[in-house]
Amino acid sequence: MDKDMLMVNIRKSKVLRTVLMPAVLIRKKQEERAYRKLPDSQYLKKFKGIHKGGRCFVIGNGPSLTVSDLELLKGEVTFATNGIFHIFDQTDWRPTFYMSMDNSYLDSQIDEIKQHVKGRKFLNYSCHGHGRKKEDKIVYFLIKGPYKADRKDFYQTDVSEDISDYFAQTFSVTTTCIEFAIYMGFEEIYLIGVDNNYSFTDKTKSNHFYSSAEGFKGVVHYDDNQVKSYELYREFALKHGCTIYNATRGGKLEVYPRVTLEDVLAR
Repeated sequence: MDKDMLMVNIRKSKVLRTVLMPAVLIRKKQEERAYRKLPDSQYLKKFKGIHKGGRCFVIGNGPSLTVSDLELLKGEVTFATNGIFHIFDQTDWRPTFYMSMDNSYLDSQIDEIKQHVKGRKFLNYSCHGHGRKKEDKIVYFLIKGPYKADRKDFYQTDVSEDISDYFAQTFSVTTTCIEFAIYMGFEEIYLIGVDNNYSFTDKTKSNHFYSSAEGFKGVVHYDDNQVKSYELYREFALKHGCTIYNATRGGKLEVYPRVTLEDVLAR
């Protein structure tokens, strides 16, 4: 049984969650203690409020994303994730901030990330075992709760106020980018390419603008949980004087007000 399937089974089984939770908590505590000894936490503090009042764009890897969209975003502050580097050979646009948090993705694609993403990379501390050199320009962040496990499921319950301490345990690296952007003080956050529309039965349809990398089957998507997380970040953003908009062309994410990318950039 691969790691993704194991996570699905744990998620569905209250018994497995109960049995394995102590071991998970012990491992998390060990990670926290080790992470606190790194300079990464202090480095992240430097980003507090540095873009107060500004705007940024969080780019998803949905099939609606196009090269022309990225060309329009040159000169803007952008966040991008995971396999965004698959489009690098078609444009000289590069993200301001690159992030990846999924354990399975990092385990299988860390070498590709190091090779293709030349700028600063913000990665889940869980991948630290793969090592890093100075030229890798990797900054580790810590993923931690809070989340709640009930009889049927587990879901995110809060957002971190201080990402130098930890990022909240969430269900999409897109929301991790949003959390980072709010910490930086952005007043407007625009999503592009966040289709939130996944197909698990139609093998001819890609869930991303690129086909899955060889040897990587893709992450497990918790659709309902992701929507709940998006709603949580909407309220968290508003509490911090920030509004999140959806500039994605199509898709199924209706949590945020819809806007058109061209209209936003024309302002």
